[in-house]
Amino acid sequence: MRVATIAGREVAGFFAAPVAYVVGVLFLVAQGFSFWAVVGVLADPRRPAPLGAVLRTFFGGTFLYWSVLFAVLAAASMRLLAEDRRQGTWETLLTTPVSEAEAVVGKWLGGLAFYLVLWVPTLAFVAVLHAFAPPGSAPEAGPIVSAYVGVAVSGAGLLALAMAAASTTRAPVIAAVAAFVALLALLLVGQVPELVGTSAPGWLEAVDLRAHLDRFARGVIDSRSVLFFAGLAVAGLALAIAGVGVERRRPADAGARATGAGLIAVIAVLVNTLAFDRVVALDLTGARVNSLEEPTAALLAGVDQPVTVLIIEAADPAFFELAEQVENVVERMAAQQPRLTVQRLVPSADPASVDRLADEFALSARVLGAAGAVVFRAGNRQRAVELLDTTELGIDALGAGRVERFAAERTLATALRQVIDPAQPALCTSAGHGEIDIATGLVAQRLRASGYDLERLGDLSVGVPSHCDALLVLGPRTALSTGAATAVDRYLTSGGRLLLAIDSEFVVGAAGAGALQRHGLEAVIAERGIRTPDAVVLDPGQAVGLPLTWRTATGYSDHPAVAGFSERRYTAWVAPRLVAPASPPPVGVRARALVTSSASGWAETDIADVFGDVAPGADDRDLIGAQPVAVAAETDAGARLVVLGSAAILAPAIAERRLGATEALVDRAVGWLVERTRAIDIEDKTPEQVRLVLGDGQRAGVFALCVVALPALFACLGGLLWWRRRRG
Repeated sequence: MRVATIAGREVAGFFAAPVAYVVGVLFLVAQGFSFWAVVGVLADPRRPAPLGAVLRTFFGGTFLYWSVLFAVLAAASMRLLAEDRRQGTWETLLTTPVSEAEAVVGKWLGGLAFYLVLWVPTLAFVAVLHAFAPPGSAPEAGPIVSAYVGVAVSGAGLLALAMAAASTTRAPVIAAVAAFVALLALLLVGQVPELVGTSAPGWLEAVDLRAHLDRFARGVIDSRSVLFFAGLAVAGLALAIAGVGVERRRPADAGARATGAGLIAVIAVLVNTLAFDRVVALDLTGARVNSLEEPTAALLAGVDQPVTVLIIEAADPAFFELAEQVENVVERMAAQQPRLTVQRLVPSADPASVDRLADEFALSARVLGAAGAVVFRAGNRQRAVELLDTTELGIDALGAGRVERFAAERTLATALRQVIDPAQPALCTSAGHGEIDIATGLVAQRLRASGYDLERLGDLSVGVPSHCDALLVLGPRTALSTGAATAVDRYLTSGGRLLLAIDSEFVVGAAGAGALQRHGLEAVIAERGIRTPDAVVLDPGQAVGLPLTWRTATGYSDHPAVAGFSERRYTAWVAPRLVAPASPPPVGVRARALVTSSASGWAETDIADVFGDVAPGADDRDLIGAQPVAVAAETDAGARLVVLGSAAILAPAIAERRLGATEALVDRAVGWLVERTRAIDIEDKTPEQVRLVLGDGQRAGVFALCVVALPALFACLGGLLWWRRRRG
């Protein structure tokens, strides 16, 4: 009860002092300018709407926020202790039945109440956001509530620390400076890793003020942050109680109190240390963007080996916000599973590593360096997730970029599952018909890194072994025998999976007529919706420096077997054979083109012209326009097939020339065949994207309200109270 009385007296004393209104006006002017900067970003039609909590930058995201906050708390702590001790009112207070501890705690509560009152006018900023947001796109309430909770919790801890620093002197100015320096030092300690460009050890991460308040601003009430500021408050108050009693007590008693305060501080540190890896978090966002779903949590719980997660940071500012959201998911996964070790790669600091990783994963080094990626490694397995694999970008009503779909958790969890999955599907490759041997080379390396076993078979006519998860028939130079084709047919009828790659090999018959070499599986794949007629697909507009060879970065469908290829990966095609879905498809079959030529390409049906001495040209006998060179099909019986119209691209000699993402195409196709690319069942969790629509007059009105009117009203309130006090 005495504590509450002291707190009430302190609040009344604050609002009776003119300096409180000066501090309040300066505080509101600074916050008004900070919010005006946020409005400028939200209302800029040339920029995409910011991704995530709308006021995240406003709450603790700038040095202005912290400098103003520290100045206010330092001024408050100066008045709470040093001013009273200098004027002698502190001694008068202690002559009443009030202990030093009660006095300090009561003053702390009063100062905290004054600090929180200063924030009340800023609720008008929230009203501004709702007033000018287009219908249906108002900011979420959860992150705003969480941010104000963070303001209260952090204010409590930091005010206690400021009072501890101010308790060392009776001089008000020195007390204010000491409090400001103590608060600034704590902020800078947490920023050391960012300032020197290193990763943060655990204890530095635990005292990072910006990280703590950022969690609140993102819509998360996190046990680590709550305990940190609670511990700071308890330790700060204990030190303040010990500090104000030094002059009034014998040295031994004062030393004992200081020792007790130090022990309380140590206990607070130990509690925070023990709780740092035992996170309890309340996610207040509507889409739960700061929480991991149950399938991800179950996956992480089953990780039984070390996993390295390499974050390649985005270098292009256009991707910074998106990269931050992806990194947020990675950090939550690592916080829940200590076997995940997060490492970072800055492209500008190590461009050679970026180039090497781009080659390793058949990615564009330019896109990889600009947008970033996440690479999971476990043992000899690895899987890369480009930043652009996690999202679907679109255009909003104002013509600026917008995130239409954000699936980072599902994409990252799927990649993690692939590298830790103990199963190693068996890929059986046929032999005896002149097939390409991929036991060595880039394609084999990529498949083994994805966790597949490669096994070369003998005579297929005896049947496809039951342990084969997929059968690979790659570039047969002679047609498969009837017995071998029958075995493949039985395998597919039982739900088997087939990757067939064929070349356009020109052969001359006994009568002198030319045709393409038969592969022997024409009837087998036709029954399942795929045709391979005698035609070669040409596309001179996309030609590369090899005869009859072209490549594409745009001719991909949205099928899972080529997901993430469009406009980001090239694939090369060496005199590819026309591979087309049957029209109409057989009953119970679904077949779709995977890769097509450009609209300027065609399927040449005069085979002699293709392989003659004169460059072929399109005529009325050819199939003009975009033509398919790869098709995927699946049947109701469970069979899956992928047919590629160019087997030469798989040969080690050509694949190693890196004309395109050959190994990535095979890896993705095989993954679809054996269902390893099937995503974990997690819904998309797209953060909010708030945009404001303001005319010039409305912008001026918002500025007048936030930067002029609110501080002026606060000043008028102070003047009114002063006038009434003078009249009384």
